[in-house]
Amino acid sequence: MAIYRFISNSVGTYVREAGDLSFSELAVKLTNTPEVWPEIKVLMPLAALKPEWIWQTNPITTVGASVGQIRYFGRGISFLGLQPQATAYNASISLLVLVDDAFSGKLRVEGYILDQLTSTNSYDITEGDVSIRGGINSLGPPYKWQFASKYTIESPIIAGTTEIRVYLEIEAINYPQEKGTPQSNPAGLQYLLEVANIPAVNTSSVSDIVPVLLF
Repeated sequence: MAIYRFISNSVGTYVREAGDLSFSELAVKLTNTPEVWPEIKVLMPLAALKPEWIWQTNPITTVGASVGQIRYFGRGISFLGLQPQATAYNASISLLVLVDDAFSGKLRVEGYILDQLTSTNSYDITEGDVSIRGGINSLGPPYKWQFASKYTIESPIIAGTTEIRVYLEIEAINYPQEKGTPQSNPAGLQYLLEVANIPAVNTSSVSDIVPVLLF
């Protein structure tokens, strides 16, 4: 069974600010990330497919480090030209997320039959205190950002489906730090999204699409 892997990077991951009406800006890869930050590792095969630490800017802005910052990261994926199945089945989805400092996430799985939307399933994922002021009262160590959060979802797909679209959006929160700097209070997001149990594709068409707003 094929496993389709999608990682946080500056190619397929979009970023927006609160109030934006759509995703139009790609995230950027972070350089010189703190040595204390953990990493999500991809097991064989495709071990070279490594998630990147990303944010809206490289590094976080000085103002954002001081007063805190919330950014929204989105990914959209299309599995087009699926072999229609006579019976319903589940798309297996696994998600690993690392965020400095906390996050709230939403996942939407849509099914289409000949370009017509026929099913929608939505899922909420959260880790840490998602209040922008949460860092003031956060307990630790260890802190939430030191460990990856893992989610496993079996999303039902109805019989006859010819396309599946998977949308992910993560609200990433960097807590404020009085007189913080990009070096003393960095921000970043890293994720690994895996989708499996997808029927054979008649015309190989698994591609990134512009994500939709889920928050």
